[in-house]
Amino acid sequence: MTPALLVPDDLQGYGFTAGPTPSDDDSALPCAAPGSPGIDAQVPPQAHGGTELDNNAVGASIVQEIQVYDTPDEAAQAFGLLVDGLNCPSGTLPDGTTIQIKAAGDVTAQVNTNGLGQSTAWQLKSAQFDGIIVATLSQSVATDILYLKAKGADESQLPNPLDVSKVAFQKILAN
Repeated sequence: MTPALLVPDDLQGYGFTAGPTPSDDDSALPCAAPGSPGIDAQVPPQAHGGTELDNNAVGASIVQEIQVYDTPDEAAQAFGLLVDGLNCPSGTLPDGTTIQIKAAGDVTAQVNTNGLGQSTAWQLKSAQFDGIIVATLSQSVATDILYLKAKGADESQLPNPLDVSKVAFQKILAN
């Protein structure tokens, strides 16, 4: 799965470096009831991989996760749980941080230019950060990319999240 993950060279010119490998956190999503099981507990993936890219100078991170399921139906079920878990105006992260969530938007035309799936994006805001989650479903593969930037970070120093999601999706398809 490693060849399908983003690396700093995929974001040349933006100063991102490889960060720590993200843990396989299967916490409840922000809009789920406290104590709810995470997506992996409900629909276990066949394979899972993740990467984190950081730009400490700007105060930004990109965390990508890829899940491969046994069937397209399982992938669609997991994708549906993600959509439901982000379908509220505000929610709580596992660390107790309250976030505001802007309703989902279809970004398929910007991310999946080959027509092989669907992509959805949510904007997140907290007292400490702003973020975007872009989730893509294609066949038996579900991927999500979390873009975080510290409040006040200079957006002109960061790539467009939808452009990065497009590169990531093309890389997944190539691998």
